[in-house]
Amino acid sequence: MPDETKASGTEVSYTLLARPKLFALDRAETSGDRKKAVEVADQQLEELRRVTSAFQARRNYLVPIGRLPSEMIAHIFSFAVLVDPVLLYTPPNSGKEVKRLVLGWIKVTHVCRRWRQIALSNPALWVHLPCLSREWCEEAMARARPLPFIVQADTGGSWSPRMTAALSTAFSALSNTRVLDLTAVPQLLMAIIGKPVSRAPELQVIRLSAATKQNQVLVFPQNVVGIGLPRLSTLELINCYFQWSSPIYRSELLVHLEIRLLEGNQLSEELPASHVFPMEQLLDILQTASALRTLILVNACPPVPQWSEAAPVSHVISVPRLSSLKMTSYSILASSYLLAHLRLPAEASVLLRSTSPRSPRFPQVLPWLMTPCVSREPDLRPITALGISLTTGASLHLVFMMYDIDMDPFSANVYTPRYEVAFTSSLHECQEQMTLLCTALPVHSVETLILTGSHFATVSWWHRTFENMKNVRTVLQDGPRSAGQFIPALITRASSAPDGPVLFPRLETLAYRSAGNLGNFATIEEFPADLRRRAKLGYPVKKLHILDSRVDRSVRDELAKVVPQVVWHRSRTR
Repeated sequence: MPDETKASGTEVSYTLLARPKLFALDRAETSGDRKKAVEVADQQLEELRRVTSAFQARRNYLVPIGRLPSEMIAHIFSFAVLVDPVLLYTPPNSGKEVKRLVLGWIKVTHVCRRWRQIALSNPALWVHLPCLSREWCEEAMARARPLPFIVQADTGGSWSPRMTAALSTAFSALSNTRVLDLTAVPQLLMAIIGKPVSRAPELQVIRLSAATKQNQVLVFPQNVVGIGLPRLSTLELINCYFQWSSPIYRSELLVHLEIRLLEGNQLSEELPASHVFPMEQLLDILQTASALRTLILVNACPPVPQWSEAAPVSHVISVPRLSSLKMTSYSILASSYLLAHLRLPAEASVLLRSTSPRSPRFPQVLPWLMTPCVSREPDLRPITALGISLTTGASLHLVFMMYDIDMDPFSANVYTPRYEVAFTSSLHECQEQMTLLCTALPVHSVETLILTGSHFATVSWWHRTFENMKNVRTVLQDGPRSAGQFIPALITRASSAPDGPVLFPRLETLAYRSAGNLGNFATIEEFPADLRRRAKLGYPVKKLHILDSRVDRSVRDELAKVVPQVVWHRSRTR
């Protein structure tokens, strides 16, 4: 025990109080005296513990957090529940059997008596059931009632009887569960989800993921969760799905529907028709879910009829509240075929992605691909910016991005395109497919053209592909020579007639992400000469915007002689 402490400038000594007690213990000589002295010492130590605890409690109250109301401390604890979950941790370089318990947020109950009382008496802190063992689940369930539970567990690729018992205990309370979020191997997932369920009136979120290592998809039988879920708003299924006729898909409050099957796997063809939505059932689900805002389908689009060309569809439905539609399929046929059945809101963003290494059959799919541009609710804004990204490799990966907002082209990646199409093309078909898309799209209002990658194309291709874009004012590229024959196309009329059409007649700004070969005076000769030729046609470039300050002063001076305004830094995003 310390001889003295100081508080509020006053010296307080405990030596005089403790010395007689110690002296009495030292005077014990016989065995009987020593036995009695031990009992007295134990009593005095217990008294000292109570006094120390009282001092500690008063000391804790002086700390700022200790003076907060219990309700506010409980609110702070609620954040700890979210960011510091209870889990089993496998230490690095250890066997899979070796796991350590991480107490997570429950550590706050070990700090002091007040914190423990606050944590134990607040049901909201215990609604996240720790699915580690049956005992942990039962304890949390007892403390959380009557609030609905949140069941979240990711068992990875392993499972054990203890884990199964814990998840079974949590699933048995589905009637009082708000969120069911499970990731497990198919055997464990089936063992848990396959248990009979009579009602789940509080269930709002279902996220199920089958941790498979092969091209395997888990299909739940018809009787699994074969009940209506009146409050279900989010349904996410990864490598698993319920029978398409299951009532689980038909909630009028469904806001988010996401099904991902074998995402990232190297598929060689579309999934069998039994693994994907039948078109009529999917359309029925979309009509029932009148509140749906997000639809994500990965390798789950309905199959396409065996037609030689894109026939008009007979059943078109409106999805009035849809704000985000994302579809990935092996062939772009499947996703575009579904797209043709939808009448979209003006504000909905659409993403179509094909994973096939083969080029799409554009003559067949093109009318369906145009659906987001022609089949929308009223007040559709025109496309004002078009981005074309080309990544070269063994094949070419093309991405078309259409925007309907005014933006800084250098910051296009922070905006969500209104419509995006991504697919793989062969080297000899790439240019023709780009031409088909650019001439089919409603691009007459495009003012900004954003090009990424090297577009090796002829002068005639540039004129043929972009002839409808009469209102383009800004073209952004990687560098002055990255787009093949783009500059020669700018200074060449489309025909030999003196008044023949000019590419981008309203062009004012050329923008580049890098100065490229304009970095020094030795390589600057051709570019200013080309800009002068453009001016002689009667269509001068008024502004150069280059996102590269590492350029010789002589180069800047030379360009300033040709273009009225030259900018060498990033402009502010509007």
